[in-house]
Amino acid sequence: MKTLFEYRDYRAYLNDRIHERARGERTRLAEHLHCHLTYISQVLGGTAHLSPEQAQSLNRYYGHSGEESDFFLNLVLLARAGSPELERYYLTKIEQILERRLILKDRLKYKQTLNPVDQATYYSSWHYTAVHFALTIPRLQTRDAIARYLGLAPAIVSAALEFLLSVGIAREEKGRFTTGATSIHLGNDSPMLPKHHANWRIQALRSLDLAGPDDFHYTSVVTLAKSDLVKIKSLMVSAIEQIRPVIRESPEEGLYCYSMDLFGVTRE
Repeated sequence: MKTLFEYRDYRAYLNDRIHERARGERTRLAEHLHCHLTYISQVLGGTAHLSPEQAQSLNRYYGHSGEESDFFLNLVLLARAGSPELERYYLTKIEQILERRLILKDRLKYKQTLNPVDQATYYSSWHYTAVHFALTIPRLQTRDAIARYLGLAPAIVSAALEFLLSVGIAREEKGRFTTGATSIHLGNDSPMLPKHHANWRIQALRSLDLAGPDDFHYTSVVTLAKSDLVKIKSLMVSAIEQIRPVIRESPEEGLYCYSMDLFGVTRE
């Protein structure tokens, strides 16, 4: 499906979204907007228009990002405009949004690393990392697919994708998202490292309640000599070194986290 920004008629966009989704989408739209199904058909057929309030409600329904919401609302207002002067006004607003996106896209071609401010956002919640790495899986390269897989609201996924795009970690083409060229690594001295560990330990705890068939959790409380701590850490590091090449060669089919826990990061 095309991205929202490729449309100049909001009804064409809605018709495509309805075709893309499961059967009964028109009925779900009518229920969401608290209107008759006949009215939805009139809107889609071109004999009626959405109100601005209904357009904003559909922004929430489809989980549009802030920029997408602004664009969709302006498409509706353009279609409702009653004079050439007002049409020109909304066309200018739409062109300004598209110009901002183009400037941002050009600027991001040269961005290779995350600055401390962007790192603070990226590591503020587990879902930024989860959405980022989900983009490596071909079947999860759309917003709705990621939302279903991770059990997140579409609006949260939209905000995460908008951030990833803005810092060059993700790319978008015709409604599909892929990972960008930016590489992220946290050193042992990074102030973000404790937050990153905490985010995923919390997810490990949640996975215990879900008890996925492929999950692995191991906890052991032991007594040992202090001199043996080095040996144990060495074995754990060795295990990581053996795991990493397996991960590099493995096809991207599912999203997992491993520490001394291994669990699927999915709510499907």
